[in-house]
Amino acid sequence: MRLTGHGCDEVTLLPDCYLHDLAYRHPAALWPHLREQRSRARWPLWACARALADRRPYAAWPADQAETLSAPLSRFRPDFGWEQPLRMPDWTTEAATDAVRRQLVTCSAEPYSPLRAQHQSLSSTVPSPPPSTACGS
Repeated sequence: MRLTGHGCDEVTLLPDCYLHDLAYRHPAALWPHLREQRSRARWPLWACARALADRRPYAAWPADQAETLSAPLSRFRPDFGWEQPLRMPDWTTEAATDAVRRQLVTCSAEPYSPLRAQHQSLSSTVPSPPPSTACGS
């Protein structure tokens, strides 16, 4: 097993998307956790509600990321998606961004887990994509 090299945080800390899983599996337990995260990250309630309402499957995630490759990240908006948001560096050429965008749109993949937090934790500790992933083949 190879970890991603970020100080092993992926093993000891929960990704923010665990709140999305909690909302659907144990709704009553969500509120204390959400209140703490909102306070710490300064997320507005409307942005949290919108992120929690996102029910898109993992198969739609790569194409959705293709649309926002050049958009800036907002630290005041929660992202409870399947993975960390994909962004291209500012120095990337438009041709390179378009090439990545085309790959993401044609990508077909399956999650490691049906739960977003488990998938994100597993994807950060697994050295290669799942066998059913076929991006740009």
